[in-house]
Amino acid sequence: MLGGIAVLGLLVVMSNGITEFGFGAIYKGVIAELGKKGVTEAEILKAIDGYPISRHLKSTLKDAVQNQSH
Repeated sequence: MLGGIAVLGLLVVMSNGITEFGFGAIYKGVIAELGKKGVTEAEILKAIDGYPISRHLKSTLKDAVQNQSH
């Protein structure tokens, strides 16, 4: 029962973040952290292709990755 309450709390925090920043900002933050951790541009682009997001957001994220490295 405590685990369920913890999951609900986590979902509330996540939904507040999504509401405040939007999916695009959250994904861009994740991608920036991947780059800082040494994940290559090719690996990040491959990961973006696997995300369950729209083609438009995938394109935006890929552009952000490619512009960040240059």
